[in-house]
Amino acid sequence: MLIDGRTLSSETTLKADVCIIGAGPAGITLALELQKSALDVILLESGGKEKATDEKAQSLQRLDVVGHPYWQNTRERGFAGSSHGWYLESGWRGRPLDAIDFEQRSAIADSGWPFGLDTLEPYYERAQTVCNMGPYQYNPREWHTPDEHEYVILDQGQLRSGLFQRGPIHQFKTYWKTLAESANTRVVLHATVTQLHTESSPQVVNRVQATNFTGCHFAIEAKTFVLAMGGMENPRLLLASNQTHSAGLGNQHDVVGRYFMEHPHLHTGWFYPFDRSFAKRLEFYRYHKVNKTAIEGFVALKETLVRQEGLPNVAFWLHKTSIRKTLTTALTTAATVPKADQVGKYVRNLRKQASHLLEIPYQRALLQSANRHFSLEVEAEQTPNPASRVTLVREKDPFGVNRLQFDWRVAAGDFAALRRSQQLLDQELRRAGIGWVDCFYGDEFPSAHLGFGNHHMGTTRMNVHPKKGVVDENAKVHGLANLFVAGSSVFPTSGAANPTLTVIAMALRLADHLKQQAIVAGATCSVQRGHTESAVPVAI
Repeated sequence: MLIDGRTLSSETTLKADVCIIGAGPAGITLALELQKSALDVILLESGGKEKATDEKAQSLQRLDVVGHPYWQNTRERGFAGSSHGWYLESGWRGRPLDAIDFEQRSAIADSGWPFGLDTLEPYYERAQTVCNMGPYQYNPREWHTPDEHEYVILDQGQLRSGLFQRGPIHQFKTYWKTLAESANTRVVLHATVTQLHTESSPQVVNRVQATNFTGCHFAIEAKTFVLAMGGMENPRLLLASNQTHSAGLGNQHDVVGRYFMEHPHLHTGWFYPFDRSFAKRLEFYRYHKVNKTAIEGFVALKETLVRQEGLPNVAFWLHKTSIRKTLTTALTTAATVPKADQVGKYVRNLRKQASHLLEIPYQRALLQSANRHFSLEVEAEQTPNPASRVTLVREKDPFGVNRLQFDWRVAAGDFAALRRSQQLLDQELRRAGIGWVDCFYGDEFPSAHLGFGNHHMGTTRMNVHPKKGVVDENAKVHGLANLFVAGSSVFPTSGAANPTLTVIAMALRLADHLKQQAIVAGATCSVQRGHTESAVPVAI
């Protein structure tokens, strides 16, 4: 059933076994799985069926950015959430995290998940189906093509290769009708939650308050609540729900909102094969399809070397380039001078890049002949940093909820580690007789080319110890009996993989946990639907 929250009266109280707040990929996946159970589920969405385009709705998520410059329009309100912002027609990138990403690494403070890759493996396989992606196979050598003998996969010495699959960008929007026709799921649109209430007991969320731009205020009561609003809004609602707990829910140790992580994306240099014809044999690293599944290869350092060096994880993309790409990169550097005292460094980098057009004949020949060298671009792991965070400010949005101050901090050590990773990549490519890497971005801090993947991770991190995390190994908020969190905000570390596939796998795991919990408690849709007589079903 679909309900337009704008049609509800202020006397309305909806009731359910499970209330999921946020209909993005995590919330939708959770609802789809719980639909297979006897549980009565309500899925709340702040926006409508499509993404919010009106100025008032967008204003709800405005940030006060005080750290590294950040593009604010990285979130969407509406059914399917931020997947509305996936703009690549070739699809969004997905792959599992690596085994090392789950480990507690002595060189990386606050690293480690409460479980290993083996725990998530079965859920990753199920996530492939939810995301409408190819088979759960991420070994590059298992992806055969008719002309595979022409391909080279860099897997020599301390180098390894991996791949991303591409998922359909509109996949989560397609679940609209499935949930609308569900017998035990109600999707309530235009329902912005403003407060989590714990009046009956400080350890139990008994209801949430929701509203919309019509001025209607209504409540939802449930046995279990799940926050699935993303890495910004999850901590915001926890912090703003401070009527009983003055510091906010789950924030008894001042961890909520801390450890914000992104995936730094940088164009960091050039890769030159020693044999110019070799470039044609690296087609595995471009976007292409194998048996109708879109994939894209990457190069990384083997985990043994990463552990030995104490480095974060990094995935290197090899993109074919041209003179235009070289000039664009040079001009980008020249245009991104944030501080006067860094002008000299940027000018030196600009000169170094431009010199590619003027240096020895071999390099000039490579540049004049398209597709004979590669742009080296990275997706890097950001190490956990408690100073990288979101906090509440006094200013409030139109619904009276405090806005967020956003302070994204990438440590100097992360850039040093990236430079070291690139040095090792160059070392291994030379040792294997394949080619060499020229790194141009230098020692400026922050890098002139620091970009990001619009991946919001870590602000309600998972840890078995309440002093180190917001949620436990089952994604339940510490100190609260019935509040859970879904999405990448629970990630303790980010790895070097886009988070969505892991978000879906974690949502599937949480759904199994909630179903098992309900079986133990003997729940069989025992909560009545409550006062819904004023609810108007939405046409499909």
